[in-house]
Formats: sequence, structure tokens, C-alpha cells
Amino acid sequence: MIDPEIQRILDQKQDTLMLGHPVPNEGAVGDMRVNVTNKGKFYQMMKAGENEWRYSATFTRTPIDYLPLTGGRITGSLGLPNVKTGVDNTVLIRDTDGNVKTDEIDGKVWALKLVDYSGTPTAGHIPYFTDQDTITMDENQLFWDASNNRLGIGTASPITALHLSHANFPAFTVEDLNEGANEKIWQFLGNNGAFDLRTRTDASGAGQTAFSFTRSGTAIEYVLFPNGNVGINETAPDEKLEVNGAVHITGDTYWTGDGSGIPYGAMGQENIPTTVTIVEIGTAVIVDGMSGGETNLVTFQNAQELKVLKAGRYLITWAVSFNMASGSGQEVEGAIGKGGVAQSIGSAHRKIGSGNDTGSMCGNGLLDLAANDLLTIMVTNDSTTVDVVIAHASLTLIMAGGT
Repeated sequence: MIDPEIQRILDQKQDTLMLGHPVPNEGAVGDMRVNVTNKGKFYQMMKAGENEWRYSATFTRTPIDYLPLTGGRITGSLGLPNVKTGVDNTVLIRDTDGNVKTDEIDGKVWALKLVDYSGTPTAGHIPYFTDQDTITMDENQLFWDASNNRLGIGTASPITALHLSHANFPAFTVEDLNEGANEKIWQFLGNNGAFDLRTRTDASGAGQTAFSFTRSGTAIEYVLFPNGNVGINETAPDEKLEVNGAVHITGDTYWTGDGSGIPYGAMGQENIPTTVTIVEIGTAVIVDGMSGGETNLVTFQNAQELKVLKAGRYLITWAVSFNMASGSGQEVEGAIGKGGVAQSIGSAHRKIGSGNDTGSMCGNGLLDLAANDLLTIMVTNDSTTVDVVIAHASLTLIMAGGT
């Protein structure tokens, strides 16, 4: 059945003259054709029943300027030549008397359905849904520079493929979903003139700053690593900075702060005679009665020894001045002691003419030491078992390289 209102309209505009066109059989009742022409005139044609098509009165303009008032389907093309950019109310819904029934199509666009649109469309600016029925656009918040294939977030003038602009702590977040709890999120952000890489919890709670760059103009002032250890060519650094490879330095190298720098240590005894008891000819005995000096990563202990805390190659220097408890013509040997054993490297000897004569010896050597090795001065009487009286003594060591 054709809609009664359509039937009434067709009856009012019925052209009873046949136009010479064959009656089409296809189509459904209510279908409308809008581009039917005959002898330079334009008609609408609607299927009223099987093998029955009715023609409207002639139009003075092409039928694409007219819309069906109700019902039916348009099987031809439909144009809206009077629709103009920026002109409101160009599409209206009217009742059968020609009165505007609603203008709810104005201000709407097609998405999955007809939805409200707010804002002023501007080239390049990207609209978005605020809810399922509304599309809007914020000026300069999302912008696509089609000529340069650049996306701007917070800017309409992106200068790279992705340009993020924001007044307060602009941040870019990366989330790796394959990682464990509170190990997924990294943030790059501007921070009051600095640029930081930070960790965050899964709930975007505070983490730590991995590094921070500061600048003056276009120049980088410094790079800060406030947390953790830094490894260069090293995947598991166990100190604040660990470099696996050569380091080339042009300029001065120095340390600040007490107890900083490379490992070193010193001990000594000055003008406080200490007797070294000789129990066997040729057997080395440790010199005691020492006092500790400056140390770093080295410990002075037991009034006679320096304990190194870091393995490495150490340059060791020592010196003693002494006399004999008695006798004459005795030969005394001095050496660096390592773990209670006299070392041949850096040893020296001196022959004393009489017991009252004073002699001195010194030496130095480069030894490969393990952590916790103990360093001492050791003396030997190679002639008799007469004791050696130490008047002055010192031992200094400093790390010269790794092991």
C-alpha cells in the first residue's frame, strides 16, 4: 500500500498524459524517480502499484531541487545545490503545508549516526567525540599538518612528525605491557627548564628520575643522573660510574671531599725507638709501633699494617732508619711485607759497622694486591740474632691500576 499522504499529493499533481516512456516493472511500491525527462521538461515518477508508475506535474527546474515530502525511496541521485558553506538552515524538514517542522539536522554531522557538532570547523584541526551523540573540536589541541605529515598536540604549528606542546610539565608516556608490576611506565617530560626521563608506577604514582638535562639557550649545561649506577659499555655497574674500556681525558682530573679519590694509605713511626726482636738469622720480622696516616679505601690496623679494600696494582714505597742493639759488622735487610711474607720486589739492605752506627734503607715496588691484603715493613738480620732498633719508619701505598 502506498502512503495515503503520498497518494494525496500524487493525485493533486497527476499528469494524465502518458509521456511515451515504457512502464518499468522493477522497483517497489513507493519508489520515486526524480530525473524523468520528456521533451525538455522534468518530472518525478513514483511506483503506485504493480506495472503502474505515476508522473508528477512538470517542474520548471530540475527535480534534484525538490525533495519528496514523505515516504518512499529515492532511486536516483539527489543533489542539494543550494547548500552553502557556513549558511545555516539549508536543510529543513517541512510539513505538508510547507512549514518548517524542525531544524534538528542543522548543526549535526554523520558519524555512525547523525550527531551534534559544536565548534567552528578549521582546516587541519581534528574533531573528537565528547559522548556518543556529540562531536566537538578544541582550537589547537589536535592538529594535522597534511602538507608536511605532522601531528600537533597542543599546537597548530608542529615542527616535527609529532609535536607536543603544553604550558605545565609537557610529558610523553611509554607503557610496555610485557613488563611486571610497576615496571611498565616511562615518562619523558619538560620540568622547569630541564628535560627528564622518569619511571612511574602502574597507577602513575611517583618513581625516580633516570636522567635530567638542563640547558642555557641551545647549549646543554649538564646531564644529571640522580639515582642508581651508570655503566658505559657495562650492563651491570656496581658503582656510581663504571666504564668498560679506555677513558680519554683532556683537562684536569681532581677529587673533592674528604676520603675521595683513588685508594691510598700511609703509616709511620717517628723518633720513637722500637725494637724488632730477631729470633733467627735471615728470618724477616714485622716492624710494629706504627701510627696511621691518611687513608682512602685502605684501613690502618694493629699498629703495624695497612689493609687494602680494593683489588688492584699498588705502588708501595717504604723507608727505615735504624741501629743495632749491640755488636758490629751486621747486615740488615728491609722489605715490603705482604701477608707476613717479605717480598723480593722493592727490598734493600745495609751493613752496620757497630752497634752505635745508624743506617737507613728505602725501597719501592709495584705489587698486584687482592682485596683485604695486608702490607707491612719487614726487617731481617742476615748476620746474627742481634735485635734491630727502628728509629724512624714509613710506608705509603697508592693504587696505580686494576688487577
